[in-house]
Amino acid sequence: MSGADAAWVQRLAEHVARQPAPDAFADVTDPHGRPILLPPRPPATHAAWHSAEEALGYPLPDLLGRMYSEVGDGQFGPGYGLLALTAHTTSTAGMVPSALAWRSEFGFDRAWLPLCYWGCTVYSFLEVSSGRVGMIDVGIEDDLQVVQWQAASLGDFLQAWMDGHELFFLDEPAAP
Repeated sequence: MSGADAAWVQRLAEHVARQPAPDAFADVTDPHGRPILLPPRPPATHAAWHSAEEALGYPLPDLLGRMYSEVGDGQFGPGYGLLALTAHTTSTAGMVPSALAWRSEFGFDRAWLPLCYWGCTVYSFLEVSSGRVGMIDVGIEDDLQVVQWQAASLGDFLQAWMDGHELFFLDEPAAP
């Protein structure tokens, strides 16, 4: 990991730390009026990270690993927060169980890693092979496809969140 990546992860950690205290979350909403429900989870262990890679069958991006091991194991970031690696939260399963369920349920072997949940059946995901972040509606089973591409990289996606940009509705259409 480069020094620039380490500095970026530090800025992310500082941004997350500036979020309201957990006891104040009941009356706090994000800039889009959605309630902020939970504080970030404690950081993931390296053993949990390696178990996740083993279960998925492919290595996960270094930046994602730094975020999960230094900032927290999900519950911060866009939507209802990044998914925890394996644990269930109030709204959805963890990242690895969701990725494995998508693989089984939709019959594809794409390296799509669910990142965050937006409600209903809409998720942002990381296309591991390219690094792009897209949005998908897994409730459209007959025509499972990317609804829109949200960012060229995971870093760009989370930087946009830190900068307060809208990530759910973008003006750009999904790539073919």
